[in-house]
This record gives sequence, structure tokens and C-alpha cells, in this order.
Amino acid sequence: MLVRCQQVWIESNGGTFEFFSVLGPPLLRLGYTAVGCDVRSAAVALHLLGHRRIALPDANFFFHEVRTLVDEFGFITICDLEDVMNREIKFWKDGIRREAIQEWYRQMRNAQSWFLSFIGQQTGMSPPIFLNLMRDNAVLSAREAVRYGLVHQIMSEGELLGH
Repeated sequence: MLVRCQQVWIESNGGTFEFFSVLGPPLLRLGYTAVGCDVRSAAVALHLLGHRRIALPDANFFFHEVRTLVDEFGFITICDLEDVMNREIKFWKDGIRREAIQEWYRQMRNAQSWFLSFIGQQTGMSPPIFLNLMRDNAVLSAREAVRYGLVHQIMSEGELLGH
């Protein structure tokens, strides 16, 4: 027997693109209420899967570009890879070939395109607006999240718990 949850409280640093792109459709069918607390990175997708999207008054929503972790270099974003390909910079210690960089770039662009399209569908806002937020590493307050269509309503914890 499938048990439906009523509320999913989201306080998360995010997760992988694969997790949300694969599990997104079944989660969307559950019809839960998403309650945003501290929603970061790919956890924004989990929040947007809620049929009803609520934020606590002090909630934050953090955006950044799709990125990957590369050994000692740390996180690399799409813009970083574009810079490498445009300038043909050779800073890779072990001489990673241009083909590998192009493949990373392709995969990251696909992930980011999917994410931006999904955000646009769920919020009714233009994907370029969210791309700018991602490139700025923006943190939105609950009120800003309402303006951007990420949140339907701001409620206190007491209101949500019926106190």
C-alpha cells in the first residue's frame, strides 16, 4: 500500500542532477506540500515538485550554476569550462584532452538546460531569469521566492503544525 505524505520539509544542501531528474516525475505524482526551510542547490527542484509550495518566514533558497567536482581543482562550472574551451587554456595537471572537457561541458549544459526548463515550467518565469540567479550564486529570501514563483505562500511553523 502506498502511503501519501502530506508535507515534505526541505532543509538540504542539494544533491545530484541524476537524483532529481530521475525521481522527479514519481515525486511530482505524490502530490505533497513542500515546506522550504533552507533550500540549496538541487534541493530547489525537490521544493518545486510540491503541488503546494510553502516557505517558513526565514527560509532561504540558494542557486548556483551546474558544477562538477574535479580532483584538486575543486568545483568547475559551465562558465569555467567555456573559458577553458574558448582560450584553450591548458591548466589540467594530467593533460585531460579537449574531448573530455567538451563531454563534461555537454553533460553539464544538458543538466542545466533541463533544470532551467523545469524551473520555468513550475514557476511560470523565464529561464534566463533563473540562469542569472544561478550565475550570481543568489540566495533568495522567502519573500523573494514568492515573487519568483518558487513559493505560493509563507507560513510560520506554528501555522503549519496547527498550533
